[in-house]
Amino acid sequence: MKTLLMIRDEQLAADFVTALGAVNPVIYAPMVTIEWVNADQPIPAAEVLIFTSSNAVRAYCKATEGRSAKAICVGSITAKAAGNQGIEVSKTYETVEALIADVKNDQDQYTSILYPRGEVVSVDIAQALSDTDITLTEAILYKQTFHDLPQQGINEIESSPVVVPILSKEIAGRFLEAITILNSRNVTIICISPAVAEIFKDSTGFTVQIAPKPTRAALIQMVQVALSA
Repeated sequence: MKTLLMIRDEQLAADFVTALGAVNPVIYAPMVTIEWVNADQPIPAAEVLIFTSSNAVRAYCKATEGRSAKAICVGSITAKAAGNQGIEVSKTYETVEALIADVKNDQDQYTSILYPRGEVVSVDIAQALSDTDITLTEAILYKQTFHDLPQQGINEIESSPVVVPILSKEIAGRFLEAITILNSRNVTIICISPAVAEIFKDSTGFTVQIAPKPTRAALIQMVQVALSA
């Protein structure tokens, strides 16, 4: 039986495993941990929130009880996290680039935006919208600390078939570096999007699959298929 190897932050990984509902063995070997920062800073008021990750939703909801602003989100996972916290989601996009393009195209709808985010972002939304009349305020509320692949994960890769869901390019790159020196022929990597899978394009020795849509539901379904194959 294949093992599900979870390398995300452990709380998010546990939520994913619960939603997956698989009967396969699960190994938690997190390569990233989340730390909340600036918890005492006041959260500015805004008409619209931009959330690009469920981490941002969690950080914002820890920092304030305000739920009146509507949110625009990247990804169904993020949108679901916001909805579960009582935040109304007005639009959901598959990519950050799609969100930026739509906001630029419809600037009159976005007079003030609050962008809760981590210390490091892959796309600078504030810079991308700097040539508009939109007032965008950033709130840095968490940071990610990355780690080497834990020994338990290494042992599992070397000893049995594993399925590894990957949701970010940062983790994809770090995982690729970790398994390059391992016997990875029995590793199946399930990427949430083509952008994540691109990290593995020049590598061999393992299997890479891409969810048909960059959504939580599509990723879960593909992981279920891989685990049962």
